[in-house]
Amino acid sequence: MLYLFTYLIPIIFTLNILVFSFVDIPKKNIKTKLDYEYSLGKVKDTLFTLTNNFIEVNLKTQRAILHQKNDSDLVFLISTGNPNISEGIETPQGIFTVQNKSPLATSKQFNDAKLFNWIGVSGNVGFHGLEGKKYYATLGKRASSHGCIRISIEDGKILYDKVKPGTPVIVHDNEPARVISFIDSNVINNYKYQIIDQSLKKFRKYVNQRLENLYKGYGFIENHEKFVFNGKYILKGWKFDEGDFKRVPNKQKEPILGSFLVSKFDNLTVSILLDSLYFKKVALKRKSNL
Repeated sequence: MLYLFTYLIPIIFTLNILVFSFVDIPKKNIKTKLDYEYSLGKVKDTLFTLTNNFIEVNLKTQRAILHQKNDSDLVFLISTGNPNISEGIETPQGIFTVQNKSPLATSKQFNDAKLFNWIGVSGNVGFHGLEGKKYYATLGKRASSHGCIRISIEDGKILYDKVKPGTPVIVHDNEPARVISFIDSNVINNYKYQIIDQSLKKFRKYVNQRLENLYKGYGFIENHEKFVFNGKYILKGWKFDEGDFKRVPNKQKEPILGSFLVSKFDNLTVSILLDSLYFKKVALKRKSNL
């Protein structure tokens, strides 16, 4: 049955298109260009990860969440960068990977201050604890650091032990237009996914263009490739934009044909090489995010 849906249905459909293209049918009974319908509800763009966890930093709530593939999420109180203090900057937003780790690092910029359970995220910005517990009073309440993500020594040790270089980190203030989702390696072998590595630096603009497509309502039409963090490659000197969910319209364009197929055959992907119809792939599994 799977073979029938995967191969025979697309072939029959394509043959029908070819047959009707040679039949003289009154123009009022055919469509001369692809029509679209609109999917209801906002969607987000998705970057996938093969890692067992990833970190989400919410600057508004002053919380860090360790999302775990095979366990419940862990929530940590944090204090992020305050640009209104001397030499302070706002903690940078975007999608990064853990750069490096050290149980004890020092800050030359701030009088060789000891940084416990250092987890580098972007340049000189990372998670760390400090000597003493005076700063604990600001954790989860307000931004008070010079740019880093302060965390208690106890929670920092838990986070330090669970992540490794290459673990994705998403930092946002407002609700992002992009999410990170877990995926299994066997799925990547069966479908067209792109592993994020050094060779994909040239695709950085294209990946961020996905957000512009989403903002314009063309997410289902234009965003075909899937991008995956493999937990090994480290994003050095660049990041992915996290996006702004407020800019995503309430509707995304979908080919009417795609909507028909989705309603009939779930959990399949049909590749239809009909450039005259202005699309190359119709995903047959409807998802809340792209």
